[in-house]
Amino acid sequence: MRRLIAIPALLIASAAAAELYVDNPGLCDAEGAVQELADMTTLTPNGIDAHLANCEWDSPQTYPDGRKDTITGVCYDHGENRTYTVSADIEVNDQGRVTIFGPMGLPEFYFPCSRWGYKTP
Repeated sequence: MRRLIAIPALLIASAAAAELYVDNPGLCDAEGAVQELADMTTLTPNGIDAHLANCEWDSPQTYPDGRKDTITGVCYDHGENRTYTVSADIEVNDQGRVTIFGPMGLPEFYFPCSRWGYKTP
């Protein structure tokens, strides 16, 4: 009986860890090629991934509703081939939208696909 209880808890934890945050929630259910052509940017617990730049946070992050904090990390600008340190303020509203204020040259808004993405019937 213990195994049956532990397995669903593990699945729930994995699903929460796999939350996808994107700069355009209309792309949540799009095919990979469409996401690539649209230059979709993603926010993960470890940082931000985009075509022209990516950032890696100093430590893994979570994005619970109501969070207001400062995060730090290192960004790599692929266009200028340079690395720089960044400190950015972060706010998460009650609808899960993450706003990152900072001089990173990346989108400021990220939306959790589970709450903002288009759902097909």
